[in-house]
Amino acid sequence: MALDERLKALMASITCVLCEEAGVDAPRWARREHYLERPWFVAGIEALKATAILESAPAFRRNNIFVQDNFLRRA
Repeated sequence: MALDERLKALMASITCVLCEEAGVDAPRWARREHYLERPWFVAGIEALKATAILESAPAFRRNNIFVQDNFLRRA
């Protein structure tokens, strides 16, 4: 079963951010372009779009994905 293009781009972005946090090189598949034709605001809440544009890490913005800065926050 093939993954939706949005999910592939999201997984690549997440992988790049986590690798950067860990101080290791991201795998080649995650570094290649996964740019989505239409911007994806993961929260899906209109009022959060401006915040997501400002707070998204470069790995997400590079793929036209926008998330809040706490998207990958772990307890």
